[in-house]
Amino acid sequence: DVVKESEFIQPNPSTIEGVLKWVKSKISGNDIDELVKMVNDCDDVIDDLIKKYLTPDPNKVRNLVEKTKGVVKAVKQARGKKLANGDFWEQLPVIVAHVFTVWTLQRGEFFFNASDSANREDYIVRPHIGQILAVIRMFVQAI
Repeated sequence: DVVKESEFIQPNPSTIEGVLKWVKSKISGNDIDELVKMVNDCDDVIDDLIKKYLTPDPNKVRNLVEKTKGVVKAVKQARGKKLANGDFWEQLPVIVAHVFTVWTLQRGEFFFNASDSANREDYIVRPHIGQILAVIRMFVQAI
């Protein structure tokens, strides 16, 4: 089913719970709970990685990029075969989280420039839960 843009604009689905509740109301199927779990897991990994790597030191971001490459390489992928093995599905939220965290940290200047702000955390440019969902769902639909 195609979801119309007008159906996506809902009153304040800005929280993870709000977005996932909306998604459950629009998407049906046996795998929706697994999709929601993957999104939640990805968001948790993003939180952990941001706490660990958020620093003005560009070497930390480079270290995360290298770690991300390692996570991707660790997923076993047979040439010409689909990736629907257990290793891929277990690692998908981690892979997506690493990519989004690199993206977030590359935009860290907003956070660091707000050093005297009381709401400094608001300046961390994080992916919206809908973006996380869309990327994970693209993988799920493609396989």
